[in-house]
Formats: sequence, C-alpha cells, structure tokens
Amino acid sequence: LKVLADWAESFLGQIESSRAEQTREALEAMVEAGRHEAAFDYQSARSSLESIPQSLQGGILPGMVEPAAAMLERVQQKLAEARRLEGVVKERLAAKQFDELLPEVERFLALVPDRKDVLKLRGQLLDRRTRQEAARDQAVAAAEASLAKHDYERAQAALSTIPGAAVTPEVSQLRERVEGLVLQVRRLSKRIKQAVAGNALDGLLPVVETYLQLKPADAEAESLHRSLEQREGKFAEEIASRLEQARGLLATARFDEVAKMLLAVPETRRPPELVELIDQAIYLAECRKPAIRVLTEATAGEYSATLAASEFYRQALVQAGLTDAEFAAAVASVQAARDQEQRGKRWAFVTAMAAAAIVALTTLPLAGWWIVSAWRASEFTAAIAASRWD
Repeated sequence: LKVLADWAESFLGQIESSRAEQTREALEAMVEAGRHEAAFDYQSARSSLESIPQSLQGGILPGMVEPAAAMLERVQQKLAEARRLEGVVKERLAAKQFDELLPEVERFLALVPDRKDVLKLRGQLLDRRTRQEAARDQAVAAAEASLAKHDYERAQAALSTIPGAAVTPEVSQLRERVEGLVLQVRRLSKRIKQAVAGNALDGLLPVVETYLQLKPADAEAESLHRSLEQREGKFAEEIASRLEQARGLLATARFDEVAKMLLAVPETRRPPELVELIDQAIYLAECRKPAIRVLTEATAGEYSATLAASEFYRQALVQAGLTDAEFAAAVASVQAARDQEQRGKRWAFVTAMAAAAIVALTTLPLAGWWIVSAWRASEFTAAIAASRWD
C-alpha cells in the first residue's frame, strides 16, 4: 500500500505539473497571438490560438481578460473579412470598377494597414477622387451658367459628365431640376409646332407665353407670340362688336337674330357676358313665339284667354327690362277686340231689355182697351135687353 500511495502521489504530481505546463504554454500562446493580432498577422494569431488545448480555451486564464476561444473567434472574423475585402478589391481592379472602390480599400486597410500595395492603391484612388471632385465642380459651374442662358440641354450635358462617385445630394437635385426643364421645354415646343401645323391656334397664346418664360431668347416663338396677340386683339374687337349689335337687336325683340349671331362665336371664346346674352335671347325667343302665335290666332269669345296665355311673355319682357313693339300692338289689338266684343254684348243686352220694355208698354194699353171694350159690350147687351140707351 505504501508503494501504491507513493505512486499515486507521484502520478498526481505529474498531472499537476503537466497541467501547469499546459497553462503556461497556453498563456504564452495567447500572448503571442496578441502580438500577432496587434501586428495585423491574423493567420499567425489564429495558429497560436489553435495550439491551445480545448480544455483551456473556454475559461479565462490567469492574467488574461478573455477566454482563448473568444480571442480565436475575433481573430478568425478579422482574417475572413480581410480576405473577403482583398478579393473584392482584386475583382474590381480587374474589371476597372474604380467607383465605390475607395471605401472597400479603406475598410481593408483598417484591418491590414501595413499593406504597401494597398496603401499605394488608396493614394491613387484619393487622387482620382480629387480630380473627379474638381471636374464635378467645373461641370456644376458650367451647368449653372447654361441655366442662366436658358440652355437647358447644354446644362444637362454638363451634368451628365459627373461620375457617380462624385455625385452629391445637391448635384442630384440639380440634375432632376434640369431634366424637368428639358422635358417641359420639349413638350411645349412639340405642342406649339403641332398646333401651328394644324392651324389650331385657339388657346395657344398661354402655351407660347409659358414657353417664352423658359426660352425668352427664342426669336421664332417671340414672333409667334406677337402674331397670336394681334389675333386675340381682333377676336376681342369682334366679340365687342357682336355684343353691341346684340344689345341693339335685343332692344327691338329680335331674339332669334341675337342667338344666331352670338352662337357663331366659337364656344371656347365666349366670355361670360356673351354666354349670358345667348341664354337670355334663346329664352325670350322661346317665350315670344307661342305668345305671338296665340295673339295672331285669337278668335271671338277667346280674347281674355288669349291675353292670359301671353302674360308669361309680357312678364319675361318686364323682368329683362325690354319692350316688344309687335307684341304690344298684338296685345292692344286683342284687347280692343275684347273690349268691342264686351261692348257689343252690353249693347245687345240693353237692346233686348229696351225691346222687352216696349213690348210691355205696348201690351198694357191694349189690355186696358180690351177690358173697357168688354165692359162696354156687356153694358150694350144689357141696354138692349132693357131697351135703354145712354
């Protein structure tokens, strides 16, 4: 038993000694890995950490601030990211895709800052960016100068030379503005040309004015603008003349002529006053026709009803502040016929009454004579009978 105890004690000592040796070696490996990581040699750092036994990677060793496993995971991530970025940089260089390459190079150098070839590439990309920014500023200045001259297509061409890597939010906004102006000018120009070609000039003046606000130096558009203004002036004079004639015709109740004359004006050119006169003339004409018809066709015994039927037209004239000589004469004629008819009826009545009175007066004496005669006859008869004579 003593031999066994001695052996056990010796064995445990060996195990403890071995564990202490492994711990010491693990600490040395972690320290070495730290130096490699600080020197951006992630491959060597990973190799050092992978030499540490699994049993010692999970815990924090004496004097360390993190487990070996956590350090190994971080180093592996940095190594993988450095390799990925290096591959991206090589691919874009091979494809000559220099735009947006500088950020990738910056991220790679943050992981591996001592790569001379990549540092050189970074310098070249920075020089390129500086040149692009200078070219961008020149292009923007040229575009703004073209805008001041209302040369929108030249401004658009200047801005199109700016590479994507040098575009700022301000440049993007300027591009959108210029593109909008170019499209607007093209649309207006196309519309004007089509209208002129088709002689569809009504409503074209505002379009030309909008176009000239964008392209004030366009001599052809300016000439067209003058012609359209003259044309509009003639139309205005013509409309004013028609309105004056219409008022004169209204005063003489020639409503159909008013409507016909004003309806000849294109609908798109009718001012509110003209539209109002058209509506008034049509309404009065529709009122007048049946009123004149019933008056001219009036028959005996219907004169009062005829006058009542024409009353709505008379009221329409009063409301419009107008007179109608023909209508007034027709009304007067029917009224005269009605009055004559009524006088005739009254005379017939008086005559009939007078005749009845005469008959009555004539009949009364005869009746008296007959009565006297009858009395006389009876007296005569009685006298003969009595042989008595008066």
